[in-house]
Amino acid sequence: MKMRMRLRLVVVEFVVSLLAIPCFGVSTYKGLLPGFSTRNDVEKTLGSPVREISNLVFEYSVLASEGKLLVEYRAPGNIVERIERTFVNPISRAALVRALKLSEEPEDKGVNKEGHLVEYFNDMKTLALTHISDTADSGVISIGYYSLQLFAAGLDRARNPMVQFDPANCQDVYQWAMNERDVAKRSKNVLRHQDILEIQILAQRGECEKARKQAESYKQKFHP
Repeated sequence: MKMRMRLRLVVVEFVVSLLAIPCFGVSTYKGLLPGFSTRNDVEKTLGSPVREISNLVFEYSVLASEGKLLVEYRAPGNIVERIERTFVNPISRAALVRALKLSEEPEDKGVNKEGHLVEYFNDMKTLALTHISDTADSGVISIGYYSLQLFAAGLDRARNPMVQFDPANCQDVYQWAMNERDVAKRSKNVLRHQDILEIQILAQRGECEKARKQAESYKQKFHP
């Protein structure tokens, strides 16, 4: 019961922090806007950093039981590039989608070098949800609030996964999935869109046998 109450409080914190979202489409965290807010703004809101991760990344204070709060600055180190809120325990994706008023389907998604699924949302909210594994039902371990520039770069990596992976052996199914994804998105069929994104992720990770098997199942289901 205590754990559930703690998770509810964390979700409520995010609802409060996103009550004022500006019209130019950048998500805010406690009023801080990546790409616009300065280091002085951060320290007025969050206080002095508690730890220096690198010359551009600093950790700020939150309760240890609630995870960590990292801020990445743009070189030469004055403008906020990214705010990353991590959690000790994974939080339900469904709860965060409701709390943050996100669309059910992300703009795109990919798998990072640690093998975690990352979902990118814009539609007035330049943020990303990182999961504890490579599946959407595994729970969210961090929320990243991005500047427009960093969000675009992350989205580009998700859409061009050869930057991170080597899908050379799956190039046929990968290209097919890329083309089919737009068709699936226009169909407004959530399950169809989800299926094609999973096939794309398998292909970009080089899991060709699984990707081709799921592609055949997809074709039978949606292109009989």
